[in-house]
Amino acid sequence: MRKDDAYLHAFNRAFSEFYRPICFFANGIIDDWEQSKSIVSALFLKFYGEGKPFGTKRIKNLLYKAVENDCKDFIRHKKREDRNFQQYVDDYHPEVEPAFSDELILAQFMKELYEEIEKLPDQYRETIKSIYLKGMTAKELAQLLKIAQATVYANKRKGLAKLREWLRKSNIRF
Repeated sequence: MRKDDAYLHAFNRAFSEFYRPICFFANGIIDDWEQSKSIVSALFLKFYGEGKPFGTKRIKNLLYKAVENDCKDFIRHKKREDRNFQQYVDDYHPEVEPAFSDELILAQFMKELYEEIEKLPDQYRETIKSIYLKGMTAKELAQLLKIAQATVYANKRKGLAKLREWLRKSNIRF
């Protein structure tokens, strides 16, 4: 179904005006920037597909309310996912097989860590992956990328700082 030019113009204007502020609003609720952007983008696509009235003054309130509801749904889904994982761990009777439940917890942590690594800016992500996952030295990586070794060290330091920040926000303690 082809939208007329006036509708497309109204959509583009609403998207330009509200996308970032609504992403900040969503991030304030769920504290996950990438997921916030995903929720807001999906909502704009949904509204566009449904032909919502982007040219009206009430679209702002409609967008904020819908994002708030989508964020609440995300939180409920995340809590349910966490409960299901914990139930799965508990069902394996850790007193009988503690190593197995430890492995499950470690596997879940590693999954979340890899997801967080993928969210890093490109230069930090590639540095972290090359050094820690591929076993490259800073010198090898610098030669491969044709950059200064000091740049590799700086990217590594900044990438690790972002991962430490994620660990603090996640309340993960070692």
